[in-house]
Amino acid sequence: ASPAILKQIGTSAAAGLLGVSPNQALAVSRGQVYNPNVELLYNSPQLRGFSFEFNFVPKNRSEASTVDDIIYAFKRWSSPKDPGGTEGVFCVPHIWNVVYSGLSAKKMAKFKPAALTDVTVQENAGSNTHTTFDDGTPVVTTLVLSFKEVNIITRNDHESARGEGFRRGY
Repeated sequence: ASPAILKQIGTSAAAGLLGVSPNQALAVSRGQVYNPNVELLYNSPQLRGFSFEFNFVPKNRSEASTVDDIIYAFKRWSSPKDPGGTEGVFCVPHIWNVVYSGLSAKKMAKFKPAALTDVTVQENAGSNTHTTFDDGTPVVTTLVLSFKEVNIITRNDHESARGEGFRRGY
């Protein structure tokens, strides 16, 4: 390790004993602070999250019913199952394989298996009024699906992927 890193580790340890941050310890003792942009230490890879937003505008009760069924399915399969009998123990929710299809699929981002971590539903998003059909069904329903991949994206994944590969922060 470089002398600068060892010095920073020593300052961090001393600051921890005093109950202050390393920058606070340096500021008090020397009138200086560390430049956080000088060195970037690799800590660990991160799981990637991504989301999709869908706007549904049903024309009739049948289409509205289909929208309800779609939302229910995503909510159902993104939730853990209570197997009963063992308090505090759940069955893991469904893991999703998200893929694009069609001619443009090879140019679109690739995804690893992912957990659906959040299903957000908003009626009449972006509107100042709550507009419904005669039966109370919203005129516009927005569905946002947030996913988090369960495997780390590696350099090998990028090298073997075609098209756009695995984009970060999609």
